[in-house]
Amino acid sequence: MIANKVERLVTKSAAAMLLSSRIGDRFDAICTGAADKGTWVRIFRPPIEGRLLYGAEGVDVGQRLPRCSLCARTWRGVYRFKEDPIKSLVE
Repeated sequence: MIANKVERLVTKSAAAMLLSSRIGDRFDAICTGAADKGTWVRIFRPPIEGRLLYGAEGVDVGQRLPRCSLCARTWRGVYRFKEDPIKSLVE
């Protein structure tokens, strides 16, 4: 059980190093969870999940967010995203 936690932390740390220079970049994302505590999205290249801070109103699980920006990264590898107000023509 402890080994799983360590492995997850190492994976998050590696992803944090990979994305540290990409704050502000746009990614295609999909909503993986929506609750009173927050809305969570996942990007696929690289595969990272984070909380959607802005633009979470009305987002449902499974919904595609074609212009989601990485807006912050904490020291523990937890990511924060925001949905850009300009929607893509893909929708």
